[in-house]
Amino acid sequence: MITIQQMKSFIETAETGSLTKAARNLFVSQPALTKQIAAMEKALGCTLLLRRTSGVELTEAGRYLFDRAQAIVGLYEQTLQGLDGLLRRSPLRIGALPSLASHYLPELAAALQEALGRETAVTVGDTSRELADKVLRGTWMPPSSKIGPTASPMKP
Repeated sequence: MITIQQMKSFIETAETGSLTKAARNLFVSQPALTKQIAAMEKALGCTLLLRRTSGVELTEAGRYLFDRAQAIVGLYEQTLQGLDGLLRRSPLRIGALPSLASHYLPELAAALQEALGRETAVTVGDTSRELADKVLRGTWMPPSSKIGPTASPMKP
């Protein structure tokens, strides 16, 4: 099996045509990159690069992998960006006891919202067990408990 990082290293090597240049661009040593490419070749059971004194050249298998590796890495990066976008759109949820919620959380929630760029919502419960039960039931975030940078938390 090959990894995304190995694919990225292979792509960089193919694009630069040089293990030395690719290693420099990837901030790894040339022997480490060579070992990584050799591990890919072993895992795939084929030679991907022809090593020449002037650099490297893709084999037929290397060209085949190069096209697909670019697509795979591109899709992988798009997926990570999409997931990050989903995370940023979902509210950060905090459960707290009334004593903490009224004194500490308004300022903390506002700071978290500003720092993370995410809506911050606080649920207040009278006991830790009550908060845990709400989480387990999926009922711990009523709409009235959402707070903004200047609002105070509200009891459900």
